[in-house]
Amino acid sequence: MLRIGAECQYRAGLLAVLAFFAVALLGAPAEASYRPPGSIWGNYTAVSASGARGARLFDRPKEIGVGLSHGKRGQWIGWEANCNGFGAQMHVGHKRLRLGAITASAVGCPNLSGRQDSWLESLFSADPRWQLKRGLLVLRGAGRVLRLRTGSG
Repeated sequence: MLRIGAECQYRAGLLAVLAFFAVALLGAPAEASYRPPGSIWGNYTAVSASGARGARLFDRPKEIGVGLSHGKRGQWIGWEANCNGFGAQMHVGHKRLRLGAITASAVGCPNLSGRQDSWLESLFSADPRWQLKRGLLVLRGAGRVLRLRTGSG
């Protein structure tokens, strides 16, 4: 009886592992082959920041600049507020921006500027969900929401 129970547990575990890999492999091509709209690329200026005290930190949201670019070497994002500049290689997925390692200028920013940098870094480190409608790019992650308008919008 013990042997049959152990064998069933082994099979159940094996099936769970196989199901996990099947979902991962079958789901990956859709995300990997996703082509974002051409209108996502460009420079943005923040319209508003909310969540995790964003509205208090960014009383002048236009101080936040974000750029999205792509080329032969991949997709890239860069952003800055009042202190450091940040950047990362990324992948624009169907619903998320997936960022690689984030690099930043190494300026120690006191008080408000440092808190602004931390707020933005937390948002982008969370691989934020994105939505683009009529030139308004909305990013959501880590309890934060950043609304950005294109330079031409």
